[in-house]
Amino acid sequence: MPNAAALRLSSTKNVSKDCVIYRLQCDITDNTIFRFKATVPKCSVDDVCRRIHPCSTLRPVWDSQLQSIEVIDELSANVLVIRHVIKSRLLGIISERDTIDLCKFSTETDGSKRAVMCSIVHPACPRVPSIVRAHTHPSMFGIKATDDDGVEVEAILHAEMHLNSVPTKVLETLMPRGIAKFHDDLKKSFQKAQPLKGDRALPGWLFARSSERA
Repeated sequence: MPNAAALRLSSTKNVSKDCVIYRLQCDITDNTIFRFKATVPKCSVDDVCRRIHPCSTLRPVWDSQLQSIEVIDELSANVLVIRHVIKSRLLGIISERDTIDLCKFSTETDGSKRAVMCSIVHPACPRVPSIVRAHTHPSMFGIKATDDDGVEVEAILHAEMHLNSVPTKVLETLMPRGIAKFHDDLKKSFQKAQPLKGDRALPGWLFARSSERA
Protein backbone atom coordinates (compact mmCIF):
# COMPACT_ATOMS: atom_id res chain seq x y z
CA MET A 1 0.00 0.00 0.00
CA PRO A 2 1.38 3.48 -0.84
CA ASN A 3 3.19 5.46 1.85
CA ALA A 4 0.83 7.81 3.68
CA ALA A 5 2.91 10.77 2.54
CA ALA A 6 1.99 9.96 -1.06
CA LEU A 7 -1.74 10.09 -0.34
CA ARG A 8 -3.92 13.17 -0.23
CA LEU A 9 -7.60 13.44 0.64
CA SER A 10 -9.60 14.32 -2.45
CA SER A 11 -13.14 14.29 -1.07
CA THR A 12 -15.35 13.05 1.75
CA LYS A 13 -18.90 11.87 1.19
CA ASN A 14 -21.38 11.21 3.98
CA VAL A 15 -23.62 8.68 2.26
CA SER A 16 -25.80 8.40 5.35
CA LYS A 17 -25.53 8.90 9.10
CA ASP A 18 -23.73 5.56 9.37
CA CYS A 19 -21.60 5.45 6.20
CA VAL A 20 -18.73 7.75 5.18
CA ILE A 21 -16.60 7.34 2.04
CA TYR A 22 -13.20 9.01 1.66
CA ARG A 23 -11.58 9.44 -1.74
CA LEU A 24 -7.77 9.52 -1.64
CA GLN A 25 -5.44 10.30 -4.51
CA CYS A 26 -2.06 8.58 -4.75
CA ASP A 27 0.63 10.89 -6.15
CA ILE A 28 2.89 7.94 -7.00
CA THR A 29 0.51 5.71 -8.98
CA ASP A 30 -2.02 8.43 -9.91
CA ASN A 31 -4.73 6.01 -8.78
CA THR A 32 -7.76 6.71 -6.63
CA ILE A 33 -8.02 4.85 -3.33
CA PHE A 34 -11.30 4.60 -1.46
CA ARG A 35 -11.68 4.24 2.27
CA PHE A 36 -15.04 3.70 3.84
CA LYS A 37 -16.26 3.42 7.41
CA ALA A 38 -19.78 2.29 8.19
CA THR A 39 -21.80 0.76 10.99
CA VAL A 40 -24.32 -2.05 11.03
CA PRO A 41 -26.70 -1.81 14.02
CA LYS A 42 -27.92 -4.56 16.33
CA CYS A 43 -25.65 -7.38 15.23
CA SER A 44 -22.43 -9.11 16.27
CA VAL A 45 -19.02 -9.39 14.65
CA ASP A 46 -19.69 -13.09 14.05
CA ASP A 47 -22.98 -12.26 12.29
CA VAL A 48 -21.15 -9.98 9.85
CA CYS A 49 -18.35 -12.51 9.35
CA ARG A 50 -20.85 -15.16 8.29
CA ARG A 51 -22.29 -12.83 5.69
CA ILE A 52 -18.99 -11.67 4.19
CA HIS A 53 -16.45 -14.51 4.38
CA PRO A 54 -16.07 -16.33 1.01
CA CYS A 55 -16.36 -19.74 2.70
CA SER A 56 -19.87 -18.88 3.88
CA THR A 57 -22.88 -19.51 1.66
CA LEU A 58 -24.57 -16.20 2.47
CA ARG A 59 -22.62 -13.60 0.50
CA PRO A 60 -24.22 -14.29 -2.92
CA VAL A 61 -27.66 -14.24 -1.26
CA TRP A 62 -27.57 -10.63 -0.10
CA ASP A 63 -24.84 -8.92 -2.18
CA SER A 64 -26.74 -7.68 -5.24
CA GLN A 65 -23.55 -6.64 -7.08
CA LEU A 66 -21.84 -10.02 -6.79
CA GLN A 67 -22.21 -12.55 -9.59
CA SER A 68 -20.21 -15.27 -7.82
CA ILE A 69 -17.45 -15.89 -5.30
CA GLU A 70 -15.39 -19.05 -4.96
CA VAL A 71 -12.36 -20.39 -3.14
CA ILE A 72 -9.76 -21.36 -5.75
CA ASP A 73 -7.01 -22.57 -3.44
CA GLU A 74 -6.28 -22.99 0.28
CA LEU A 75 -2.63 -22.19 0.92
CA SER A 76 -2.83 -22.41 4.71
CA ALA A 77 -5.35 -22.33 7.54
CA ASN A 78 -6.07 -18.64 6.97
CA VAL A 79 -4.68 -17.82 3.51
CA LEU A 80 -6.96 -18.40 0.53
CA VAL A 81 -7.03 -17.60 -3.17
CA ILE A 82 -10.45 -16.15 -3.98
CA ARG A 83 -12.16 -15.37 -7.27
CA HIS A 84 -14.76 -12.60 -7.22
CA VAL A 85 -17.00 -11.97 -10.23
CA ILE A 86 -18.85 -8.65 -10.21
CA LYS A 87 -22.02 -8.16 -12.25
CA SER A 88 -22.12 -5.87 -15.26
CA ARG A 89 -23.15 -2.25 -14.65
CA LEU A 90 -25.06 0.47 -16.46
CA LEU A 91 -27.26 -1.90 -18.49
CA GLY A 92 -24.24 -3.85 -19.68
CA ILE A 93 -22.18 -0.85 -20.81
CA ILE A 94 -19.64 -1.89 -18.18
CA SER A 95 -19.11 -5.63 -18.53
CA GLU A 96 -18.51 -8.14 -15.77
CA ARG A 97 -15.23 -7.89 -13.88
CA ASP A 98 -13.35 -10.57 -11.98
CA THR A 99 -10.36 -10.57 -9.64
CA ILE A 100 -8.11 -13.38 -8.44
CA ASP A 101 -7.01 -12.33 -4.98
CA LEU A 102 -4.65 -13.73 -2.39
CA CYS A 103 -6.47 -13.12 0.90
CA LYS A 104 -5.26 -13.49 4.48
CA PHE A 105 -7.91 -13.59 7.19
CA SER A 106 -6.99 -12.88 10.81
CA THR A 107 -8.56 -12.41 14.24
CA GLU A 108 -7.02 -9.75 16.49
CA THR A 109 -6.63 -10.03 20.26
CA ASP A 110 -9.66 -7.76 20.81
CA GLY A 111 -11.88 -10.05 18.71
CA SER A 112 -11.93 -7.83 15.64
CA LYS A 113 -11.47 -9.40 12.22
CA ARG A 114 -9.29 -8.37 9.31
CA ALA A 115 -8.73 -9.46 5.74
CA VAL A 116 -5.89 -8.19 3.56
CA MET A 117 -5.87 -8.93 -0.15
CA CYS A 118 -3.90 -8.44 -3.35
CA SER A 119 -4.35 -9.81 -6.86
CA ILE A 120 -2.17 -12.67 -8.11
CA VAL A 121 -1.95 -14.93 -11.15
CA HIS A 122 -3.20 -18.48 -10.53
CA PRO A 123 -3.02 -21.37 -13.02
CA ALA A 124 -6.53 -22.53 -12.13
CA CYS A 125 -8.02 -19.20 -13.23
CA PRO A 126 -7.29 -18.32 -16.86
CA ARG A 127 -8.94 -15.21 -18.23
CA VAL A 128 -12.51 -15.55 -19.49
CA PRO A 129 -13.03 -13.70 -22.82
CA SER A 130 -16.36 -12.15 -21.81
CA ILE A 131 -15.08 -10.93 -18.41
CA VAL A 132 -12.55 -8.15 -17.81
CA ARG A 133 -9.80 -9.16 -15.38
CA ALA A 134 -9.45 -6.35 -12.83
CA HIS A 135 -6.50 -5.99 -10.46
CA THR A 136 -6.64 -5.49 -6.70
CA HIS A 137 -3.72 -3.54 -5.28
CA PRO A 138 -3.01 -4.17 -1.57
CA SER A 139 -6.33 -3.55 0.20
CA MET A 140 -7.96 -4.41 3.52
CA PHE A 141 -11.32 -5.02 5.16
CA GLY A 142 -11.95 -4.87 8.90
CA ILE A 143 -14.82 -5.74 11.23
CA LYS A 144 -15.06 -4.74 14.89
CA ALA A 145 -17.70 -4.34 17.58
CA THR A 146 -18.98 -0.90 18.59
CA ASP A 147 -19.99 0.28 22.06
CA ASP A 148 -23.70 0.27 21.21
CA ASP A 149 -24.31 -3.38 20.23
CA GLY A 150 -23.42 -2.86 16.60
CA VAL A 151 -20.53 -3.50 14.26
CA GLU A 152 -18.19 -1.15 12.40
CA VAL A 153 -16.90 -2.20 9.01
CA GLU A 154 -13.97 -0.40 7.44
CA ALA A 155 -12.18 -0.93 4.16
CA ILE A 156 -9.35 0.52 2.12
CA LEU A 157 -9.95 -0.34 -1.52
CA HIS A 158 -7.30 0.16 -4.19
CA ALA A 159 -8.07 -1.51 -7.50
CA GLU A 160 -7.55 -1.09 -11.24
CA MET A 161 -10.91 -1.81 -12.88
CA HIS A 162 -9.81 -0.99 -16.47
CA LEU A 163 -12.55 1.54 -17.15
CA ASN A 164 -10.61 3.82 -19.50
CA SER A 165 -13.51 4.12 -21.95
CA VAL A 166 -15.96 5.25 -19.27
CA PRO A 167 -16.53 9.04 -18.96
CA THR A 168 -14.77 10.66 -16.00
CA LYS A 169 -18.00 11.91 -14.42
CA VAL A 170 -19.38 8.38 -14.42
CA LEU A 171 -16.18 7.01 -12.90
CA GLU A 172 -16.30 9.57 -10.09
CA THR A 173 -19.64 8.20 -8.89
CA LEU A 174 -19.36 4.53 -9.85
CA MET A 175 -17.16 3.29 -6.97
CA PRO A 176 -18.83 5.37 -4.22
CA ARG A 177 -22.25 4.14 -5.35
CA GLY A 178 -20.98 0.57 -5.36
CA ILE A 179 -19.60 0.94 -1.83
CA ALA A 180 -22.82 2.53 -0.57
CA LYS A 181 -24.86 -0.25 -2.19
CA PHE A 182 -22.69 -2.91 -0.51
CA HIS A 183 -23.33 -1.33 2.89
CA ASP A 184 -27.05 -0.97 2.22
CA ASP A 185 -27.35 -4.60 1.10
CA LEU A 186 -25.43 -5.76 4.19
CA LYS A 187 -27.76 -3.87 6.53
CA LYS A 188 -30.86 -5.16 4.75
CA SER A 189 -29.62 -8.74 5.07
CA PHE A 190 -30.23 -8.50 8.82
CA GLN A 191 -33.88 -7.66 8.17
CA LYS A 192 -34.42 -10.95 6.37
CA ALA A 193 -34.48 -14.46 7.76
CA GLN A 194 -31.16 -16.05 6.80
CA PRO A 195 -30.22 -19.70 7.40
CA LEU A 196 -27.11 -18.93 9.45
CA LYS A 197 -24.84 -21.90 10.06
CA GLY A 198 -23.22 -20.95 13.35
CA ASP A 199 -20.90 -23.93 13.57
CA ARG A 200 -19.37 -23.64 10.13
CA ALA A 201 -15.66 -22.80 10.17
CA LEU A 202 -14.57 -19.66 8.33
CA PRO A 203 -10.76 -19.76 7.93
CA GLY A 204 -9.01 -17.12 10.01
CA TRP A 205 -12.25 -15.66 11.37
CA LEU A 206 -14.56 -18.26 12.91
CA PHE A 207 -13.68 -21.75 14.04
CA ALA A 208 -15.85 -24.84 14.31
CA ARG A 209 -16.76 -26.11 17.74
CA SER A 210 -14.69 -29.00 19.01
CA SER A 211 -17.53 -31.46 18.32
CA GLU A 212 -17.63 -30.28 14.69
CA ARG A 213 -13.86 -30.73 14.27
CA ALA A 214 -13.84 -34.30 15.58
